[in-house]
Amino acid sequence: MARLIPNPVAEINDKIDGIVAKVNRTLGHADETLSTVATTLTDVDGSLADVDKTLTEVRDLLVRLEGHLAILELVPDLAAKLDAVHVAVVPAVNSKPRATTKASPAKQKARA
Repeated sequence: MARLIPNPVAEINDKIDGIVAKVNRTLGHADETLSTVATTLTDVDGSLADVDKTLTEVRDLLVRLEGHLAILELVPDLAAKLDAVHVAVVPAVNSKPRATTKASPAKQKARA
């Protein structure tokens, strides 16, 4: 009866093959994960570009609103000046006799 002698080299090779297989599986998972991360980063980059565009539009609108606000801040002073003109002009207009005008012949016919 032949006695089986263990072959240490074969056992070591089997262990190495098992470790290599595990490393390959781990690298495959890492590759998938990195691919997912790259896709996500691309999506985030696109979203950030959209946000940047929106913020630029908001900044432009704020600049326009500042201009409108500056105009609106002038309204009280302009109203006071208009009131002063009104006070000066209305009494002068009311003190003058009003001229009467005759209706045009076409209007006179229309009334008749």
